[in-house]
Amino acid sequence: MFGKISNAVLGGSVFVAVKTQQKFKELMANENGVTAIEYSMIAVAVSAMLYIVLGDGTSGDNFLGKIIEAFGKIKDSLDKSISAFPA
Repeated sequence: MFGKISNAVLGGSVFVAVKTQQKFKELMANENGVTAIEYSMIAVAVSAMLYIVLGDGTSGDNFLGKIIEAFGKIKDSLDKSISAFPA
């Protein structure tokens, strides 16, 4: 009687150990989470580079600020030209 119970417990524990090991191998082989982390790191790096190059547009010291100033000057010039003609 004791032999059958110990064999059943031993067999069950071996089964659980094997299944746990299989699941762990599957988890380690799954690269979906790693790929998501890699893509998020790339996105952060690209965003930081774009912010450095383009800036936030509040000052004229960067690329985006220069573009905003240029379009502002074009708008002012067009406004002056349009106001020169009587309605």
